[in-house]
Amino acid sequence: MSESHSESAKQSSNDPKYHHYVPQFYLSRWAITERKICRFSKPYDRIVPKMVGLRRTGGQDSLYELKSVAPEHAQWIEMGPMWEIDTYGSQALDLLEAGNLASMSKQERSNWSRFLMSMMMRGPDDIELIRKNYAAEWQKGVPEIIEKLQGSENKNIRALADKVLEMLAADGPLMADWALEMAVGLMDHTGMGGLLNNLIWMVREVPEGVPELLTSDRPIMASDTMIRHDDYILMPVGPRKLFLGLTTPETEYRVSQYDIATQVAAVNRFIVGQAQEHVYGTDDAQLEFVREHMSKRPRPSLFERLVRFRELDPSK
Repeated sequence: MSESHSESAKQSSNDPKYHHYVPQFYLSRWAITERKICRFSKPYDRIVPKMVGLRRTGGQDSLYELKSVAPEHAQWIEMGPMWEIDTYGSQALDLLEAGNLASMSKQERSNWSRFLMSMMMRGPDDIELIRKNYAAEWQKGVPEIIEKLQGSENKNIRALADKVLEMLAADGPLMADWALEMAVGLMDHTGMGGLLNNLIWMVREVPEGVPELLTSDRPIMASDTMIRHDDYILMPVGPRKLFLGLTTPETEYRVSQYDIATQVAAVNRFIVGQAQEHVYGTDDAQLEFVREHMSKRPRPSLFERLVRFRELDPSK
């Protein structure tokens, strides 16, 4: 890992209560001027660009903070699982950038796959959706829990029945913490990770003369499954590098033959179009493009799609 990117991966330990859902090591690829990046946002009625430092963008205070534990343990998820995802993801990205795809170990590929999965479900809206759905599932079982406690022969256990509604409140700290733990588990889902590991990986270089790749707080473009002939996942990993995971050699060949300028324009439209609050670039050269496309093509997150799928088929 290069020194600058290594430092970016470790910054969270310096400011542990500001939690990055778009990690600094990732955004640092666009920070080519004085460690600053151009952030496009819409604070009022117009999208505006601003050069900002990496430490206080792409994150939110206390996003992954545990609410039901002692203060000394409140940052466990940020300093533990999320730190690991980003640290090992940063190391894997260094290998991808260096063109060492073929020599990546199974563990290094898994580290990158886990990072990709995290980027599909770690934003504030994703975490809140997971919390709401997790809480809703628990609320269905509350009457039965209370009934079982009330029927106990142990008076201490019977006394717990009066506390269940408070303990398992949908907006309570315990439910929020359990949902966070569930989210972290989904980021390391074995089945999904295995599908990503088995894709054919490639990194396309964007030559000078072609507009740079942009990124956003929703930087991944992916098909709904990873098993069909033409399925894919892709993510800009720098202003002039595009990571792709593809299912077949035929698809890999077709993609390698695409006109790179056409592909960059299509990827930028998608990534900018599904942005929620922020788009990022090296500078404001593509301001008009961002103003035309930003947040115009919102797409459900991975967890939102999973929720809808389950609503259609409750047996899943």
